[in-house]
Amino acid sequence: MGCCTYEHECEVTAYYITYVAGSGGSVTKAGQNNVPPGGSISSTATANTGFVFDKWSDGKTTATRTDSNVNADATYTALFKAVAPQTYTLKYSVTPYVSGGIIGGTLIGNLNQTVTKGGDGTAVTFVPNDKNSYCEAFILEWLVNGVKDTTVTGNTRQEKNVQSNMTIEGKSGFVWTTDDTTFRYYAGANGQIKLGDGTPSTSPITLTFTKGQSCPGTLAVTAVPSSGYRFSHWNDTVKGTKDTGPLAEANPRSDIISASGGYVPNIAVTAIFVSSSGCGDGVCSAGENNSSCPIDCGNTVPQTGIFDDSRNIIITGVLFLTVGISWSYVSSLPSKAYEMFSSTSEKIKERSSAKKMIARREKLEKKIEKRNK
Repeated sequence: MGCCTYEHECEVTAYYITYVAGSGGSVTKAGQNNVPPGGSISSTATANTGFVFDKWSDGKTTATRTDSNVNADATYTALFKAVAPQTYTLKYSVTPYVSGGIIGGTLIGNLNQTVTKGGDGTAVTFVPNDKNSYCEAFILEWLVNGVKDTTVTGNTRQEKNVQSNMTIEGKSGFVWTTDDTTFRYYAGANGQIKLGDGTPSTSPITLTFTKGQSCPGTLAVTAVPSSGYRFSHWNDTVKGTKDTGPLAEANPRSDIISASGGYVPNIAVTAIFVSSSGCGDGVCSAGENNSSCPIDCGNTVPQTGIFDDSRNIIITGVLFLTVGISWSYVSSLPSKAYEMFSSTSEKIKERSSAKKMIARREKLEKKIEKRNK
């Protein structure tokens, strides 16, 4: 405002335009501003975090205002209102790296987080079930909203400066944690071997793993016998004797992740097949005896033919026949002669029965030995 006296009319040289920020924000050119008569001035209102601009005290709803043709003093206050903070969700999960594979561990931490926009989430870590295994579960890659995230590797991750909802999926596989190792598998006669769901073949299977390399979690080698044969066991290929490990009779055999089975580096094993009706099948069959196949026959005579099924009936019949003939003959003898003959008859019967049984056994064993030759 200009200076004036009672005798002279006042001449206005400026007006006061005052901008004030209400709670929750700020304004430019805050405070009292001198504006010449007819002049103009502008101010912009800016909301703080958690607030939005509402309006000016004179009803204007644009955050930036321009006051033109100023001809009076005025005060304008920018008004703000609080808003609920914007939040986003973070959802974590873990799945096998290979379809149908094994996860082999657990995600530890808050798997369903709510984070304010621009804020940080909390760390989530994948922990393998067996940390002493030579083939240990590990997160091979992370997917964020279905897209591979190349910025994060390893078993732990944390989202920072969150700006959207996120679905985070860890892909778990297995990593070789020990020294370089080779597994070799061979097919013995009368059978084949196959890797996983592959095609059976007589060709050897060689699997080599280096430290830090991904290793399969469900890989196994299966012994496939030919028709008329069955799988018996795995031989140590070098020693030529039955494998002494806990997987000697396993089929399929999974050395890769069998941590509890006692890890043996650089193994070489051969699948052994035997006749499905031969020695070693648990039955003492024709052509086998306690000498040629003690595992099935032990110390017993093989149970074959008529001797197996009818020997007791035949022996009993012979005894009854002998007793009947003897009784018919001696019944007419004097008492003392009868007693003497009766005693002698019993001994004869016992000896006869024993001789017949021994003769029958020896005859059968000779036939069996002759057939084996």
